[in-house]
Amino acid sequence: MKQNLKQPIIIFTILAVAAGFMLTVAFNSLAPYNTAESANNEYKKLTDFIIDLEEKNAETENKILRLRNEITSVQNEQSKEEGLLLALQKKFNEMALTAGYVEATGAGLIISLDDNTDAAIVAQKNSPETYKAENFIIHDSDLLYILKALAPYTEAAAINGQRIIDTSHIRCVGTVIMVNSVRLAPPYLISVIGNPEALNTALHSSGTFLYLTEKKDMPVTVTIAEDIILPASGSSFMLTYTKAAQISQ
Repeated sequence: MKQNLKQPIIIFTILAVAAGFMLTVAFNSLAPYNTAESANNEYKKLTDFIIDLEEKNAETENKILRLRNEITSVQNEQSKEEGLLLALQKKFNEMALTAGYVEATGAGLIISLDDNTDAAIVAQKNSPETYKAENFIIHDSDLLYILKALAPYTEAAAINGQRIIDTSHIRCVGTVIMVNSVRLAPPYLISVIGNPEALNTALHSSGTFLYLTEKKDMPVTVTIAEDIILPASGSSFMLTYTKAAQISQ
């Protein structure tokens, strides 16, 4: 009986060992296949990830390019506007300088006209019956005629620091000369910016200048200057009735 029990156990053991061996062989035979499939899956995932990144990078590059183009366009527009603004500012400054509303400097003439006090004293003493004070003083008309003679060559002018502009007025009030409603006292300094030679020639050809210097012997001096400085006009002239005319297209 004992011999009969051992035989099935031995057979079962042999079958179990054989089965395990077969399973091991089968697993080992399938392992390379599983490993290759897993590697293929990982490679595909990595490839898809890289493709996705490339697409996103391309989209980002396109956005950056569009933004750069927009920035360039904005900068170009700003440059045009800045150029226009600078041109308008330059034109405004030129107009303000021409109109006399900003300080001016340049070469020209300084003409000093003074009353002939010494001659007046002598004339009053020697001929009191014929003495006339107005014959020995500078009049508003003298200043006006000299400015008129110099006008073709004058770019800017002032009298005793009063800037002469289009709306300036020079007039006498009694024995006082007023320029721009400001009372002036002799000597009267006419400062004119322009071509010094042309101004000097025009001045010495002026009938008023010759009359004052040769006939009346008034104290007059003329100086050619390279750095005359004229103040800006303090006048605040406002247009009330004048409007810009509409230009038909």
